[in-house]
Amino acid sequence: MQLNSVKRQEEKEKMLDNTKQIEKRLLTVEELATYMGTTVSTIYTLKCKGKIPSNCIVKRGKSLRFDLVEIDKWINELKGEAHA
Repeated sequence: MQLNSVKRQEEKEKMLDNTKQIEKRLLTVEELATYMGTTVSTIYTLKCKGKIPSNCIVKRGKSLRFDLVEIDKWINELKGEAHA
């Protein structure tokens, strides 16, 4: 009986390790600011002025998150405009 319990615990730990390796897709304002190398205040300003596309923003009640995949697409578009 104890062997099964130990085995299940090892499987849970392995799943947790795998989950940690999966890249996080939704970022908080603080995480986005760090990711973009700017301040939280700048992120809020960009959002309020409509500079961050709405498809990048995920709202859940009072919670505000940013879709990393969409943020990367937006940044790449900005880079393309800068080189044009």
